[in-house]
Amino acid sequence: MDVWISPVKDIVVALAAIIGSGVALIGLSTWRRQLEGTAEYELARRLLKEVYQFREALQSVRFPFIAVKEMELSDDEGPAPVNDKDRRHRELAKAYQNRYDRVYDARNALEATLLEVEVLWGAELVEKVRKLYSWDAELYAAIMEHLDTVISDAPNGGRNLADRQRTREIINSRGNRKEDKFLSGLQGDIQEIERNLKPHLKRRV
Repeated sequence: MDVWISPVKDIVVALAAIIGSGVALIGLSTWRRQLEGTAEYELARRLLKEVYQFREALQSVRFPFIAVKEMELSDDEGPAPVNDKDRRHRELAKAYQNRYDRVYDARNALEATLLEVEVLWGAELVEKVRKLYSWDAELYAAIMEHLDTVISDAPNGGRNLADRQRTREIINSRGNRKEDKFLSGLQGDIQEIERNLKPHLKRRV
């Protein structure tokens, strides 16, 4: 009887090893899926949060009320203004520059994250996110036009009513979002990004 025990024992041990290896491989595969799913979820969540922060940074620049404190000129900021126009121009420029610091921080954070996005999901999504920068460029150009109008000696800054109205609509946010064309356009581009990220915001199990 002992003659049979050894071969049977070897077979049982071999089968146990095979079964154990199979279970281990299944477990490893599941773990890898969970790890990949978690990494993609966290990256998608972080990217979307930074996109929203960029939007809010632009909106903070567009806030129509500028406090006196935002425009205060210090003694170490060059010579004293030569006239009221010069003072107004420099005060507004300082206020907008301070507000734009938040935009620069938001863009820098986005750019760092986009390196990871390109590795995982390719350049197409990266380009959709960078499309948002065109709104930054439009806002910045409108602010420069407004500052030129303030300092200009020409009536109305040498610009017609339609141009001045368009500039005001860009640089000043509105209480009613539906009437805010700048924000509506920006939000439209963000919604496209949201659609791309939606599949990655579901954790894999």
